[in-house]
Amino acid sequence: MRLTAELISASRIFLNPALEREIDLRGRRIPVIENLGALRDQIDVLDVTDNEIERLENFPKLLRLKWILASNNRISRLHDNLFSSLPNLRVLVLANNRISMLSEIDKLACLKHLEVLNLEDNPVQKREHYRLYVVHHLPSVNLLDLDRVRRKDRLAAEEMFASSAGREMLQGVRNQAEVMAVDDANAGLVLSTTQKAALQRALMAATTQAEVDRLDKMLRAGVVPDAATLVALGLGGEDETGPTVEPANGSDMEGVTTQSEATKDDAVMSDSNENMPGTVGATAAVDVIANATEEPSAPPL
Repeated sequence: MRLTAELISASRIFLNPALEREIDLRGRRIPVIENLGALRDQIDVLDVTDNEIERLENFPKLLRLKWILASNNRISRLHDNLFSSLPNLRVLVLANNRISMLSEIDKLACLKHLEVLNLEDNPVQKREHYRLYVVHHLPSVNLLDLDRVRRKDRLAAEEMFASSAGREMLQGVRNQAEVMAVDDANAGLVLSTTQKAALQRALMAATTQAEVDRLDKMLRAGVVPDAATLVALGLGGEDETGPTVEPANGSDMEGVTTQSEATKDDAVMSDSNENMPGTVGATAAVDVIANATEEPSAPPL
């Protein structure tokens, strides 16, 4: 359902317990944020929970808006300069979305008054040093994922990013940002060539539709399964046809073969889908892998 001016006018606007004007746009299957100019900058809280929004963007200038509640959507990308439209935003709740890249968090640094951020159940939350990275880049945030940011968190973040490992991590995230900037259609999945080969071989090893569906769902959510996950799926293990190589991200992902062997697998997959347990699901997962952005120099963090 499109977010039209008519839908906005017909939606419930009420005074919430905090005595702030809130509009309820929950559960309308809205795919895109649009037409919010119809609000005439007369609300404090925008609730678009339980929709199908993929990008947090396209806001008019809303000086009064202080809260955005957007859990349970499909958001993977954020606008580069939300501050120009939302200069007084204080609370941003994006739980259970598809944000997977630390470089997306950088885009929130412009929100100078942001105090509360919730990214629970996003793939990015599982990245190493995620919390320290957010604390370092968003100093105004004092409540992250329902957990108060303490002085010890800030000191740990400061120490981390003053170190050589921290500087290397920052450079890796900058590389991510450059890649995503030129690949605007990408939902946030960045794979090295070796990771692509590993996942393609994992698909070839699938024997049931459930295995293919699970792998496809993870990839579309921006999650690159590690070796343990592939083994749990029944898709890991050392390949008998050739030597394994270590993926670019340093994890011990099993079942990765040389590039020439991966090329052979590509040919097999493209020539025939009969060997796959579920043609539709397998083809979808293959497309996700093929369309993932190539990591230019540094591996995803």
